Amino acid sequence: MNDNAETLPHLNTVFEAIASRDDLSSDLRKSLVELWGAHKETQHLLVQARSDIALLSDRVLEKERREKKLESQLLYNRKSGLPNHFVLDNDLTGIIREAVVAAHPRTIAVMIVALDEAYEMAHKALDRQYTDWIIYECAGRLQDILPANARLYHTRDNEFVLLLVGVDPLINLSAYAERVRETLGDNFKFPEYTVRIGCLIGSAVFPRDGANKTQVLRSADIALNTAKHLQKSYLEFRPNMQSQAIEKMELQDAIIRALEEQSIAEISRQFSLFFQPYFAVSRGEAGGLCSRLIGAEALIRWEHPTRGLVDPCRFIPVAEESGLIIPIGSWTLFRAAEHLSEWAELGLNELSVSVNLSPRQFKDPNLVENVTKALGRSKASPTRFRLEITEGSVMDDLDQGLRKLHKISQLGVEIVIDDFGTGYSSLNYLRRLPIQGIKLDKSFIDEVLTSSHTQGIIRAVLHMAEDMGIEVVAEGVESFSQADYLASIACPVVQGYYFGKPLQADSFKRFAEKNYGSTVAHSEKNH
Repeated sequence: MNDNAETLPHLNTVFEAIASRDDLSSDLRKSLVELWGAHKETQHLLVQARSDIALLSDRVLEKERREKKLESQLLYNRKSGLPNHFVLDNDLTGIIREAVVAAHPRTIAVMIVALDEAYEMAHKALDRQYTDWIIYECAGRLQDILPANARLYHTRDNEFVLLLVGVDPLINLSAYAERVRETLGDNFKFPEYTVRIGCLIGSAVFPRDGANKTQVLRSADIALNTAKHLQKSYLEFRPNMQSQAIEKMELQDAIIRALEEQSIAEISRQFSLFFQPYFAVSRGEAGGLCSRLIGAEALIRWEHPTRGLVDPCRFIPVAEESGLIIPIGSWTLFRAAEHLSEWAELGLNELSVSVNLSPRQFKDPNLVENVTKALGRSKASPTRFRLEITEGSVMDDLDQGLRKLHKISQLGVEIVIDDFGTGYSSLNYLRRLPIQGIKLDKSFIDEVLTSSHTQGIIRAVLHMAEDMGIEVVAEGVESFSQADYLASIACPVVQGYYFGKPLQADSFKRFAEKNYGSTVAHSEKNH
């Protein structure tokens, strides 16, 4: 059959020679013609069939190639070429099954390696080809130091998982984690850039930290998240980490429920505002210390139905990390503005209220709109409304931060840099910010009577602030001696337990009505 293409012309010549013979009867000649026509039709069908078979074969091969490609895409990470979380899930199931039935106890270490914020910055700043190469290079470096009987997976864009299989006795995970950090910490060099990427690592061990696949992976993930939270480079799972993670989730859930209850009805309100007063201080005619109430800082408090009063140091970081600080912060803005309006109706219209903005809340795209709505609904005076932000909140994205601060400032709202001296502390950058004040961090006040260096810094800040026309607030003042010294060097405003602790809204209102407009003289023996 393979020679049909070559033999067909020859057969055609033979047929024509036979058909042209004179001794053939007409019936025989007719039969030969029909036979030859049928033969040519058969040959045509065979050629067509062969073509169809070849086409079908190509399609089958193409389908197989596509299936293999799809399988590769499903099972292997495109950037690194490493097996992904699907393979990890399947492998770990089988490895644990084998470990359970093994004649001798066998441990399995799970190590999660997450590239740090430097990778995220590079991902935002550089072209994709650079960060793709960084991932590929990270995979290669990890493979180069992979112990015997270990497996490596690329599970998320910035995360790798190592399975140290059959480790018995257990190797020093801490030492290996340090080797991983050193290996990934080497510079990534490009023609135009040199990039340095760090990593955070969490580990867990089967069966000590989890009786099955899900538990041991979760334990390693908890260790990694705890390392991120504590700013540690490496942590092994410990049972108390799980209880802390559960508590964090419970707090998040409780915050959500509390907010939902408040948004549905103003019943059994769990959140409330306390107010810590701040005062203008000066030296009296006889040289004594005098103070005058000028405002208060709004501080949120949470009275949980079963937990009782929850320390802000516990729930604020959880709310910040989860993003729940944004609705909490918005609620605080509206309530603080309402209280400010109430004070004005009582004739306390010279008092200011100060509200802290968390870093995440400052980045909220709806912040300016929320401030505008809070002032509009309450009819509160914008010039008596102060927002406190940290240096880091602005410096994370200076251009964007400046645009937002200018919009807030255009509303008439005052802006104060909180915790000044603990962040960037550049006096020059302050000149670019539309601010009306700075708050000296408590750490400076703690040393104001004992450190000449700290005294020099405070005097320099006061001199700079005077030149710029901005106010300085000293927070954390806890003694007469501290307050008296600050007044002696012309620090204009103070806040702290010496002058007043945070008060419930009604208690502060009574305190303000009693002290508003009056100047109080202080002496060391009076306190």
